[in-house]
Amino acid sequence: MRKTFLVALAGFILGVVVMPLSEYVCYRLRARGPMRIFPPVQYIAPRTISLDAGKMIRLTTRNGTTLIKFTSHGDADAESTYRWRFRSRSGIETSGTGSVKEGKNHKGPPVVTGNLMLGWSWGSETNCWLYYFEDDVKVKVLPDTTFDTEDLN
Repeated sequence: MRKTFLVALAGFILGVVVMPLSEYVCYRLRARGPMRIFPPVQYIAPRTISLDAGKMIRLTTRNGTTLIKFTSHGDADAESTYRWRFRSRSGIETSGTGSVKEGKNHKGPPVVTGNLMLGWSWGSETNCWLYYFEDDVKVKVLPDTTFDTEDLN
């Protein structure tokens, strides 16, 4: 008799509690639409370059070669200005200028050149920091006196 009572109790719990609960859960899941599964996020740390006054940087990628020279660093509240030159693998050369100013979160806008966009932040009145994420970049720091004459081949 005791065994019959336990079987009846289990059947009651299954029929009254578990089944309606599982139906409700299935209903709620269907109402939300298909389940979305997100891949794990991988943080990729940027490569960092410290660029002092009187120096320029040469970045070579599979798309071409870029030179960047900061013409002024200013103080933390001032704009820093830069010049850049880019030569693509096909031989087309472009150049330009830009300016950046550090924001409230201690990060400035990106330094935009012909084919690259680098992160930037102010370091001091004679220094700034550049950040990039590409793996296949060859970096070389040179004296900025050769900016106009540097061969980009």
